[in-house]
Amino acid sequence: MSQTSEDLLLAYLDRRDRGEALDFEAYCTEHPAHAETLRALFRGWQLARKAAPGGTLAHRIREQFGANADPGIALEAGTPEVVDAQLLEQLRARGPASTRYRLKGEVGHGGMGFILRVWDEDLRRHLAMKVMFEDQAQSPARLSRFLEEAQVTGQLDHPGIVPVHELGIDARGRVFFTMKLVKGKTLAQVFDAVKHGEDDWSVTRALSVVLRVCDAMAFAHEKGVIHRDLKPANVMVGKFGETYVMDWGLARVLGKSESKDIRPRAEDSVSAVRTQRRQSAGATPDSPLLTMDGDQIGTPAYMPPEQAQGDLARIGPHSDVYAVGAILYHLLTGTMPYVEPGSQPTAWAILAQVLHGPPKPIHALTKVVPAELAAICEKAMARAIDERYASMAELAHDLRAYLEHRVVKAYETGAIAEMRKWIQRNKALAAAAGVLLAVLVGATALVASKNREVSARKAEFDQLSGIVLLETALKAKEELYPAWPDKIPAMEHWLANDAARLLAMRPVIEGTIVDLESRAQPRDGSAPTSGEATEWNFADESQRFLHTTVSKLATDLAGFEKGAKAGVEQRLAWARRIGDLTLHHPNARVTWDEARSAIAKTDGVVASTLYREVPIDLKPQMGLVPIGMNPVTKLWEFYELRSACDPAADFDPGTVKIPTHAADGTIEVRNDTGIVFVLIPGGTFWQGAQKDDPTRPNYDTLAQEYEQPQRLALEPYFLGRHELTKGQWRRIADGASPRTSELS
Repeated sequence: MSQTSEDLLLAYLDRRDRGEALDFEAYCTEHPAHAETLRALFRGWQLARKAAPGGTLAHRIREQFGANADPGIALEAGTPEVVDAQLLEQLRARGPASTRYRLKGEVGHGGMGFILRVWDEDLRRHLAMKVMFEDQAQSPARLSRFLEEAQVTGQLDHPGIVPVHELGIDARGRVFFTMKLVKGKTLAQVFDAVKHGEDDWSVTRALSVVLRVCDAMAFAHEKGVIHRDLKPANVMVGKFGETYVMDWGLARVLGKSESKDIRPRAEDSVSAVRTQRRQSAGATPDSPLLTMDGDQIGTPAYMPPEQAQGDLARIGPHSDVYAVGAILYHLLTGTMPYVEPGSQPTAWAILAQVLHGPPKPIHALTKVVPAELAAICEKAMARAIDERYASMAELAHDLRAYLEHRVVKAYETGAIAEMRKWIQRNKALAAAAGVLLAVLVGATALVASKNREVSARKAEFDQLSGIVLLETALKAKEELYPAWPDKIPAMEHWLANDAARLLAMRPVIEGTIVDLESRAQPRDGSAPTSGEATEWNFADESQRFLHTTVSKLATDLAGFEKGAKAGVEQRLAWARRIGDLTLHHPNARVTWDEARSAIAKTDGVVASTLYREVPIDLKPQMGLVPIGMNPVTKLWEFYELRSACDPAADFDPGTVKIPTHAADGTIEVRNDTGIVFVLIPGGTFWQGAQKDDPTRPNYDTLAQEYEQPQRLALEPYFLGRHELTKGQWRRIADGASPRTSELS
């Protein structure tokens, strides 16, 4: 398989990093078919490097791996006219797909095309087909946007984003793409059902849908895509709760030059005089407005101020955060932002209000909304970008915290808040401990004037809140996997805040234990012996309860420091190096570039011919280092670094020895050997009963009753070569046994 322009640029940068005196223009001359694209990519790389300094290798790792070791949206480099012409030529070469799809009716239509319900004759299923209007296809800019919408949506592989199946040209020469036909309600219809108490829809149930929208958009943002037209009408909810974010026609790929001018038309500005006919396009609150070039600008009620102003430079993921906040506002108040109940302002009138100031506060419209939800909504809809949630993931975290009765950071923080939420989540346990807590508080109040000040009692309560803080920190730790570079900020924050706050309590807790024991007597009357457990008699039940509780907390915090904290520190050290080591491990005999080149040849010499059926454009996989081709099977094998590093030691993954094949293709497995993965070729095969199978004489009966044969396609995948060893399990589980302690 021939190398792409992106592959060639990465190869050039890697060679230059290794110290080769390589002239870029001479390199372009060596690859004339890619020269123009190489120059464009190189210029873009230089601009990105200036915008995000800090080392070319780190930048390329982010470019190469993206979030969670998965690359972002890939669009061809070059001018839109050239790229679109090449793509259309490819589509025409495949011929029209009219024989495959049978028209079943129209679902709807938009500004650039209509959506049909079709029957796929090949796969026997109903699909939605978006077809571009023929007159719209005459505009190169709009054609480019239509094609980009299909490509961007098709690459956003997430359960919350409708999948695109095919891009093509029909028998009439119209461009189309097919996608999953989503059956159900729009989120706007769901909100109406909540408002009127229909179909068992409640605010809590609808919030779970909004949360799934947040998760889908967090995924899109990590891929470098912003939607820019999020609203209830663009979210579909299926019968079983499946949720899809639809209509990515206004989406933008970050880092790519803007192809849409989303400023309102000058003659349609909010202060312009419009006739009734011209105003009809914006006659309802949820009507879209038009851009400078005639496309939709979005829906003003859900539009952030920077988008309403047409400020392209300030539009980013935070703009989608605002839109989700506006969707939440609609759910909580029963009406769109800026729309008084029962009124029907035009979209242009709403746009003027968006530019002027925020909508009415939620509690000015309804008093029944929980303060925490109102706080989430207000933070998401903050007019100042730096006052909103920093990411869609943070907004999702607060929504999930509300649904799970945990502390909502937009509303309150601190030990008291954590304790109150812990009691809500653990009502049975809290009720059982209630009597003891009452004794503690009551007894403390009675002796306050004699033994302690109110501040001392508060200090004791703060220590008890450490139980809740410990539980919260352990739960937050679960979000710090896997130990890839994108988790570095979260791990650093956890160590600097959650862990540091907990461990700062240890000296105070230990001092409390010493103080309590100094005022108690051993039960057997003897003097306490250092290093031995002692049972104590306390003056009152509150002191006994406090001693028992803080003693256990002190033990748990010691385990937390050695287990959870040490484990996160090790994973952080790993994450800071894994990108570099994946691409350039000092002990690797084969680089990823060499592996990709060899596998693409499939010549039976440097890679198996079995890779031919499904060609592989293999990208570096985070944490894997190529071992090389197995001399017997001709399949390529790779080494998993994490499973070869002892987390209990101060390991340096750069010293890990990468194994090699023996002449017979075997690899020696020892206690310290990591996992070996084999790259299995893809292909097609028959599943089910086979007529020519001599071991199945009753084929006809089996085929009719159980095993209708079907041909399946299998993509290439990695498979562990050996059974997982106990040592490998311990190392990838951060030194824990299969029955992991809750503090580790």
